[in-house]
Formats: sequence, C-alpha cells, structure tokens
Amino acid sequence: MNCRDAETKILASRDAPLGAADEAILAQHLQECPQCQVLTAQLTAAVDSWRARHAQVEVPDPTTEWHAVRRRIRSGEAKTVGGGLPSWSRLLRVALPMTAAFAIAINFWPAPTSPDSPLDGPLLAHRESGWDEMHEHFTYEAHAEFVETEDQEVSPFVYVDEESGWLIVWASEVPETPSI
Repeated sequence: MNCRDAETKILASRDAPLGAADEAILAQHLQECPQCQVLTAQLTAAVDSWRARHAQVEVPDPTTEWHAVRRRIRSGEAKTVGGGLPSWSRLLRVALPMTAAFAIAINFWPAPTSPDSPLDGPLLAHRESGWDEMHEHFTYEAHAEFVETEDQEVSPFVYVDEESGWLIVWASEVPETPSI
C-alpha cells in the first residue's frame, strides 16, 4: 500500500469502519510510514478538538426562551419594525428599470429617413407598375432609392418576383432608341 491509498483509507475510516483485511493492511502501513502517522495524529487531534468544543456549547431551553419572547411582545418592549424603504427609493425601484427600458427602445427605434437620401431606408415595393408591358410579366415593381452598377451605361431594374417573393436587381444595356 502506498501513502495515497493509505490517506484515502485513513479518511474513510472516520466515516465508516473498514473491513478486517483493509484495517490490517492500513495498520501495517502506519507502523512503517511516519508521514501517515503524522496525518493520523493530526486528524485525531482535530476531531478531539471539535468534540471538546461541541460539548462546551450551551443550548438554551426552548420553553424558557419562548416565554421570554412572549413577555417582550405582551409588554410592548418589542421594537417595531421601520416603515421600510423611503418613498423615493420605492419610486426609484420602478422608475430606474422603466427609464432603462425606454432608453433601449429609443436606441432601437428606426429613425425617419428623407425620401431624397439615396442610401438610407429599406427598399420599398409598389403594387402598381408604371409600364404596361412590365405589368404582364411581374405583378409587383420594387422601388429602390439607389442601385449601383460598375458600368454607367447599363440600366438597372429592381422588382419583386411574385412566386418566390425575392427582390431581383436586373441590369441591361440601354439601347440607343428606347422602346418605351
């Protein structure tokens, strides 16, 4: 048996008795190992000290104490509990979280955008198309404030597909003579 196993057995023997074989092996190890002897002595001293202090604790008689409490209540000597928190602290307990919630709501509230700004605001879809031939193919025409293409000679067209609901951006070259 090594010291680690002996330490485990020493600590376990305080909780429950060991078997005869384990106790014999532990006793033999304790005779040979001074470190485990010191551990056993320290543990025994700690338990004895705890028992001595536990025996010195005086527990008051519950009946006597109960009668003393009742006498204090009946005589009016019992101290009254204060009215609790001042009214301003009760107000702060409600107002502070509400103010924080309001500040968070204001922070996430969408800001109004002007219709002239090309980069602000979501893309908007309109129900009616201005072009009759486009109305045949697409039910909805999407309105985008700004579409950027690499080539300045192309004409972008943005719409929402009726079946899928996808927003589609289509860019084509502008003919010399427009058909519309």
